[in-house]
Amino acid sequence: MTTTDDDDGYPESWHAREANDGAAVETDNLSAALSALADGHYLYPSFGWAPPPGVKAKQPMLPKDAVITGDRWPGHDPAKGGFHQACRDEPTIRGWWERWPDALPAVVVVPGLVMLDFDDDDIDGYALQGSARAKLAAARPDLARLVEQSIDDGACHIWSPGGEHLWFRLAGAADVRMSNTSNCKAAPAGELRRYVDVKGGGTGYGFAPDSVNLPPRSDRPWNRYELRAGDFGDLTPLPPGLDAALRAWTERDEFPPQRPKARRHVKPASAEAAEPVFDTYRWRSDSRHDAFASYAAGLARRGHSGDEIERRLHAANAGLSDPIPLGRAREEFRRAAESAVRKFGGKA
Repeated sequence: MTTTDDDDGYPESWHAREANDGAAVETDNLSAALSALADGHYLYPSFGWAPPPGVKAKQPMLPKDAVITGDRWPGHDPAKGGFHQACRDEPTIRGWWERWPDALPAVVVVPGLVMLDFDDDDIDGYALQGSARAKLAAARPDLARLVEQSIDDGACHIWSPGGEHLWFRLAGAADVRMSNTSNCKAAPAGELRRYVDVKGGGTGYGFAPDSVNLPPRSDRPWNRYELRAGDFGDLTPLPPGLDAALRAWTERDEFPPQRPKARRHVKPASAEAAEPVFDTYRWRSDSRHDAFASYAAGLARRGHSGDEIERRLHAANAGLSDPIPLGRAREEFRRAAESAVRKFGGKA
């Protein structure tokens, strides 16, 4: 990695990019939103994969108390935010994208629809494209063939560099229950829900075809949700074989709760404890602000000065595949170091 003369750990490309921070990026997410609206879907604006500090990836942009006018989807909870605020009112949607032109058009998987979300594995920030369906093919080739056949038969297939979405309508059957692969680890080997996230019944969302994830990630410089097959406005029925596979486990057993995440770090027992390390797992899980704040707090407890904490935050950032742009990082890390020293300095 070639660094600059001041050797702050950042590659030259990031210093060159600093001058362009905040420059306008061409996007037409409003057109993608209006196209999904014309297809009959309910939408709301969402952050992408690189939100501001303290905001989670794909978090809704609307405050929970936002007043929404127009056609709301059947079954929404007016007391809740997020996808419950989605609507089909064109003036409202145009207003949202005039305010947030780079917002991702999030689409609710309303009752009567189901979406299969194949999330590819992510290694050091880089998506292994096709890995999710490959794992299904290795465990259940029969189900993998059903998925492939559904695409050949015209299923709505939306592809992005991080995975694939397959949208269907239900042919008169009861809604399919939502689940994530993270809370279906206890499912018997070979169950479809172990290999795909399931969105349905008004309990999930996807993104409109032709929308673009902005700002782009370094490993996914043009993260467009591409319509590879089918029609987003005329969804095909969920094939009976896939319908039965999705319902089999949840009808047979109690639906599993979300399993709590294990604690990855233990608070140092004394000043002689090991130096804290930057939690790259938390970074990859899109809690970027929390990862740096936690690292700064640990360093402050060990008695490091604000300047040293700031230097180490920059070093950790420079080693990431998707670092925070340098112009923003300088201000954010300065504040994080000052806050950590003020709150935790000397409290090992």
